[in-house]
Amino acid sequence: EKTYYDRSQGPANATGRNLDVFLEGDGFISVKKNDKIFYTKAGNLAVDQNGKLTLADMQTKVLNYDNTEITIEDPSSLSINESGQIIQNNEITSQIKIVSFNNSNSLVKVGNNLFENIGDDNEKPFNGKVVQGLLEQSSVSPVLELTAMITAMRVYEANMQMLKSQDDTLENTVNDVARVIR
Repeated sequence: EKTYYDRSQGPANATGRNLDVFLEGDGFISVKKNDKIFYTKAGNLAVDQNGKLTLADMQTKVLNYDNTEITIEDPSSLSINESGQIIQNNEITSQIKIVSFNNSNSLVKVGNNLFENIGDDNEKPFNGKVVQGLLEQSSVSPVLELTAMITAMRVYEANMQMLKSQDDTLENTVNDVARVIR
């Protein structure tokens, strides 16, 4: 059984934090956790006690294009431009590795907003843009999903009631035939 995820772009939410990034387009940030490479759309970044750029969990390291961890000297002076380049003290010091895939169905969710590429689909360059100070919100509407679930439950209950009526009718028919035969 395979689970499918709606990967459509969610709305942007302004946070004003210089470590929050929104990927406008179909891109994934390359990260490393436990020496394994994963991909995420979570743009709520942080800097750990060693100066490494991480996801909010402080354990998942953000990678640059040579698959090494990014070191941040001064988080307060950091800015990130539209191509994901990290600028510190008016100098480009690194670039967040942002990629996309021809077939994002080769990405399997492994938890904590992380995806693993289990297919043979290779990374390709990200053609969108990075917007600093925004975060992507969920593309799922809880109200619509709850309404759909209630509708499905009502259809199920109606079908169960119909089956019970059919069962009662069949039981009465069988009992009536048994009385006539005696």
